[in-house]
Amino acid sequence: MKTLNLAKLSVLFFSLIFLVSCGGTSYNTDYLPPDPDTDVNDVFPEKIADLEREVAKMDISDENFRGVKATYGGREIIIEVVRVMDGGNANDYLENFLYAKIDALSSHSRANINGKWTGRGSDSENKLFAWQSEDWIFMIKAKKDLFPDVLENFDYISEY
Repeated sequence: MKTLNLAKLSVLFFSLIFLVSCGGTSYNTDYLPPDPDTDVNDVFPEKIADLEREVAKMDISDENFRGVKATYGGREIIIEVVRVMDGGNANDYLENFLYAKIDALSSHSRANINGKWTGRGSDSENKLFAWQSEDWIFMIKAKKDLFPDVLENFDYISEY
């Protein structure tokens, strides 16, 4: 009887360790993506944490994708928004352009649960979160102390 209780306790202990190690903050990304005709100035906040926005077209070597990147404070905050064009495949963009950014961080994971793709990563200084919404792919990379400011100001994500 004691071994059965010890076995149950061990399973519970390791389950808790697994949940804590896989945990982290959860984000709500169930927002409609921007309308394709939306002006980029309406997609990206003008300022985040008193850092000015600089917006530039992304140089993506595949014509199936169009992207715009906003940087704040030099490179303190980077937000990328990419649209998968007709004939394109989101998985191609993820595999060829985004996975390397996620995997470059010391702690990282990617998941596709019920058709909802997300990726995350962090290192001692930065935090990254990326997700897919319909035919759009979003990525936020920011200094850890600035990440909550991005969540507060960027309309396509929030913290649970």
